[in-house]
Amino acid sequence: MAQLEPKVKPTLVFLPGTLCTTDMFQALLTSDHYHSEVIDLTTQASLAETSDLIKLKVADTPVILVGFSMGGMLAFDFIRRYPKQVIGLCLLNSNCHADLPGRKTSREQHFLLAEQQGITRLMQEVYLSLYFSKPDTPFASQVVTMAEQIGIDGFKAQLNILSNRPDSQQTLNEFSHPTLIVGGEHDLPCPVSHQEYMAEQCSNSELHIIKNAGHFAPLEQSDQVKTLIEHWVIKHYV
Repeated sequence: MAQLEPKVKPTLVFLPGTLCTTDMFQALLTSDHYHSEVIDLTTQASLAETSDLIKLKVADTPVILVGFSMGGMLAFDFIRRYPKQVIGLCLLNSNCHADLPGRKTSREQHFLLAEQQGITRLMQEVYLSLYFSKPDTPFASQVVTMAEQIGIDGFKAQLNILSNRPDSQQTLNEFSHPTLIVGGEHDLPCPVSHQEYMAEQCSNSELHIIKNAGHFAPLEQSDQVKTLIEHWVIKHYV
């Protein structure tokens, strides 16, 4: 009797968001159902540079991209450059739009605050209240630590990426592979309406909104997010 060939586990490539390191994905990386690659961003200041970094890491391996927040924007660029290599997409608390008018001015103000008074001060005075619905969340200190590790040069590079990103609605609309979209119930930067819009634009999407989570659903509800990813991977790839 012929033996069945074991199924090859897919490779998930995790792409962090603004002022985040790959530490935020730690709870998601180990799985019986997929291999994990993580992309550490440093001072890459354009989408082209980040796509080159991803390509260097994964070579010609077919990949499922997992983008958190800004990481989703990096994923869209990689899809445009290497469409045949991406076999799936997972967007966590992200969006597909170009930068909004007027955001460049606020980003410049944020950078000036970080440059003059430090990234820790920027996080405490501006970002934490946007990221979390409860300011006393235990995850706030982890987010601040990641921002401190990225540093001012990395922050400047990331702001350039955010300000110059193109609209990716057409990229999402034309992407026919399985797409998992996960949002947070209380996400202010990437609200539920953005997640619903992306799900409508994608022909092969699955949408989940996580209760009791803000912008950092992969941290706040890591077990639930991991379960969603694993079930989605099993459904489409294993």
